[in-house]
Amino acid sequence: MSEIFLNSINMQQCEIVRNWRNKLEGVLRTSFLLTDKMQETFYHNTICNRNSNNRFFGVYLDNTKEITNVKNEKTEMRCKPSIEFIGMVGLINIEWENGIAEISLLLNPDLIGHGYGSKTLHLLLNKGFYQLRLNQIFGEVYKCNGNGLNFWNKQIEKYDAYSTILPARKYFNCTFVDSLYFSFSFQKFLQYNKR
Repeated sequence: MSEIFLNSINMQQCEIVRNWRNKLEGVLRTSFLLTDKMQETFYHNTICNRNSNNRFFGVYLDNTKEITNVKNEKTEMRCKPSIEFIGMVGLINIEWENGIAEISLLLNPDLIGHGYGSKTLHLLLNKGFYQLRLNQIFGEVYKCNGNGLNFWNKQIEKYDAYSTILPARKYFNCTFVDSLYFSFSFQKFLQYNKR
């Protein structure tokens, strides 16, 4: 059974994320392509900086398989490890005094529709609310990001999150597009986990 978990991220994985991000053709907050130098600076100044008000994590898929080997009437059990890096997630612009942070989530685009985003979000909300003691975790998705909009609408419904439409938030393809703003609260997350 495959399991998702969060852990640290290295520079090579950060570069993989940059390549995934650059293929999204401007539907994210910054519409320009990131260079390898920009990503390296981000890695050192933000991810590796313990004084940063951002916390980023690698997202991993554990496909470790248990192998049974029978030899001369002896049964031997062993595991074949298989850990796959599938994305990066973070809490950014953390305001410790107010208990709020913005969510950042980017997974391998080839894995859309497999449920990994939902599992990753749950892990990040757990980390934000229980370990970092945040009270609200918010985000924004632009209406020009079809896959992202569909994903976040499902998560808003699942966790009974607050949401609203913000008009003309991004210039995309020669027009201004609206965005969907959403906010997950610690209290509603507690209620969800009690079900």
